Amino acid sequence: MSKIEILNPQVHGELKLDINVGSEFDDVRPMVDVIAEELPQLALDCPVFMTKHPETGQFELKAILGFSEKENLFIQDGKWFGSYIPMDIRRLPFQACVLSKEENNAAVDLEDVTASDQLKLGINVQSNRLSSDKGEPLFDESGEPSQYIKSVSGILSNMLGGMQKTKKFLAELAKHELISPAKLDVTLGDETISFDGLYSIIPEKLSQLESDVVVDFHRKGYLQVCHAILHSQGHMSKLIQWKNEKEQS
Repeated sequence: MSKIEILNPQVHGELKLDINVGSEFDDVRPMVDVIAEELPQLALDCPVFMTKHPETGQFELKAILGFSEKENLFIQDGKWFGSYIPMDIRRLPFQACVLSKEENNAAVDLEDVTASDQLKLGINVQSNRLSSDKGEPLFDESGEPSQYIKSVSGILSNMLGGMQKTKKFLAELAKHELISPAKLDVTLGDETISFDGLYSIIPEKLSQLESDVVVDFHRKGYLQVCHAILHSQGHMSKLIQWKNEKEQS
């Protein structure tokens, strides 16, 4: 459950935010959005695949963090087991909101934001990270946004710009028919589970691109991102091991 409100000191001035890592928080998810700019760091820890948006059918980049609802295997004993935390996790429980002409506040998906939208910082007031006595303050004594809020605003700004660039990158992959369904069979204990809806890059087609396309991809940084995605998928074995160890403990 979530209830998004546009952040302001009059309504939310007394709230504090627990920024600790823990599986007890209600924003824990097995899959998060990724922008292409994160790949050089993210690929060192997390497997990254593509999925299709359920409504538009457009491809999206996703980091796989677990195998079941409300599971993140990178969270262990109150710590993050990795060198990089995805932006889509660090920005929670905040998100971009649009202030409409009718003055009605509406939360939006980051990738749906346009340059003409009047963006505001929204907060999920039902998040169990929020309280009046524990964590980072949202505002200082004068009612100005705290340093933490300013840092979250920066993360969301980077994500907004990154989402548009990532959409262009994925559109180029689709244009050159470099994407195909990923067959993913995961053995958890005595059970083998097939995961559908994931897509990956076809290495053979990537290596056979025409020279002018290769030059264009290299100039735009797309080749680096493609190889980072393919490299990242080797981390699935690590997640499977963590999941099995968790089930046996």
